[in-house]
Amino acid sequence: PSLGAAKLEALDTHTIQRFYNSLSASGLSPKTVKNLHGILHCALQQAIACDYLSRNPADACKLPKVTKPEIKPLEPEEIARLLKEAEQDDYCNLFIVAMFTGMRQGELLGLSWECVDFATGIITVKQQLQCIDGDYFMETPKNGKKRTILPAPIVMDALRKELQKQQAEKALAGDLWDNHFNLVFTDALGKNLVRRTVVKHFKKITQRAGISDDARFHDLRHSFAVTSLYAGDDI
Repeated sequence: PSLGAAKLEALDTHTIQRFYNSLSASGLSPKTVKNLHGILHCALQQAIACDYLSRNPADACKLPKVTKPEIKPLEPEEIARLLKEAEQDDYCNLFIVAMFTGMRQGELLGLSWECVDFATGIITVKQQLQCIDGDYFMETPKNGKKRTILPAPIVMDALRKELQKQQAEKALAGDLWDNHFNLVFTDALGKNLVRRTVVKHFKKITQRAGISDDARFHDLRHSFAVTSLYAGDDI
């Protein structure tokens, strides 16, 4: 909507810069603005390749500075408190799997039952759940490669509990059950979980556990990495 009314040959740096500035003013993070710039810049490069443009008007735009958030892995006592408080939460099993595998949030929400092998105790990470304009779809992991995880027994125990819980919910839901992707973590009707809802649950748990308000769901991944290194795991 912000740029669509402009003819391609009339699209100038000033118009695009004003668009980026409005995005920042609306509260979007510098990284999101940078990502949007990357998409637009690539599209305009294709216009040059097709001889629609002679230069890329996005080249001269100034982008907000992206600052990476400080990595703050949880301390062992914080992990213990978080897990204790998580026992009272509907998403308890999800947080256990996150804490003891280091899986990304999208990978957890996109984990399907065919990727969980209870016989060997192996989890295959080959997809992540993504959403664009309310439409959910599966995508390859961040680095484009699948990987296997041989987690601690507590993870498989949590997944077995989740399976039992899901089977009970499926029986209650009857014809309303709709687990299109055969997901491990769903709501009571089999639909995929929403990122912001998971984060909301996470924040409630960290508050009860007395953990800093700055704690992010992604910190569980860093906490897993640090804890694994302390335990002597190979890098």
